[in-house]
Formats: sequence, structure tokens, C-alpha cells
Amino acid sequence: MTTIAYIDGLNLYYGSLKNRPALRWLDVAAMLKTLLPQLNISGIKYFSSLVMENQDSPGAAQRQSVYFRALNTIPALTIHEGRMASRTKRGVVIPETTPPQVVTIRVFEEKRTDVNIAAHLLLDAFAGRYDTAVIVSNDSDLTTPVAMATAELGKRAIVVNPYPARRQSRELRAAATHTLRMINLTVLRDCQFPDTLADARGSFRRPNSWV
Repeated sequence: MTTIAYIDGLNLYYGSLKNRPALRWLDVAAMLKTLLPQLNISGIKYFSSLVMENQDSPGAAQRQSVYFRALNTIPALTIHEGRMASRTKRGVVIPETTPPQVVTIRVFEEKRTDVNIAAHLLLDAFAGRYDTAVIVSNDSDLTTPVAMATAELGKRAIVVNPYPARRQSRELRAAATHTLRMINLTVLRDCQFPDTLADARGSFRRPNSWV
């Protein structure tokens, strides 16, 4: 049985890692092996977007670049990039006042990642590249491609959800053939990269703020 894993990088970050900086140096291959020891995962596709620098998180782009170097030390892993876009939007402050207070805010949005995951998931299914797909995400936009892969193409799909149970997509869970309802804290702690790694460019270390 051939297995390919599809990881929604920012979904994993916001679901399991955002408030745990010491666990962000995550070896996703080790995590998958720990969570699903019965599977022989032949490929890991990691989908994310390059973050944009902002005053709330100085150095975020540099830390992400170092983490991508760490991911690229995993032989079976490929990174597939979308993009981040910023825009302004207007809205009413909550709780509402009288008269309503309207403010303009700047928001950052990830583009193309869910489409990229869906396209790879279905293309690989049509090409017969896997029998089982592992989807690490809580994005309900993936419900239709997961349902197509299982119901129409006869594939097995396991959703590994990085979010707490109360925030999980019921639609995505229903489309899968199996689900792991949570990535527990022990797995995240046990599946960290070594503090120092090396690649063709030389050695590099875990970001200081992630220690």
C-alpha cells in the first residue's frame, strides 16, 4: 500500500503550534511516523506560503526560511508554495456602539494553498501514485476533493486534524475514510528536529525564539 501525505503548513501552525514556539521546530516526517506507524509513507508534500513581515512578529520570514531548510533535509518531502496577500477592509467594532464605530484594518490572506492541495491530491489519485492519502488539515475547503478521492476513485483518506475537537470541520471528517482527531502534545514534543542540522549550504540551528 502506497501512501502520500499532504500537509497544510499554516493550518498545522495555527492549529497546533502558534502558541507553542518551543514546538515549532517540528519534524513532520517523525510526527507522521509516530501517529501512523502502520503506514509506509513514500512522499510528503508540504504546502505553505511565504509569510509577510509585520510589526507583530518581527523576524517571522527569516524563521520560516530556516524552518524550510530543516524540512528540506527530509528526503521524501517537497515544499509547494502559495502566496500571502495583504489588503485593507472596513468593519464595525464589536461590541457595537451608538453610533457604530467603523474602522479600517489590514488583513493577511493565504492564497492558492487549498487549491494546490486539492490539485495534487486528485492528480496523484488519478495517476495511481497512492492507495492512501494522509491529509494534515482542518480546512473544510478540502472536503470535496477528499470525497472525490474516496467515493469516486476508491482511495483511502486519513485526515489528521491539528485543531482541538471543538473547532474541527465535521464536513472534512465525514469525507475521510479515517480520522485522527488530534495531534497530541506528547507527539509534538517528541518529534522535534535536532537543534543543529546541516544541508548543502552548511550547518544551521533552530531559531533562538523557538528554544
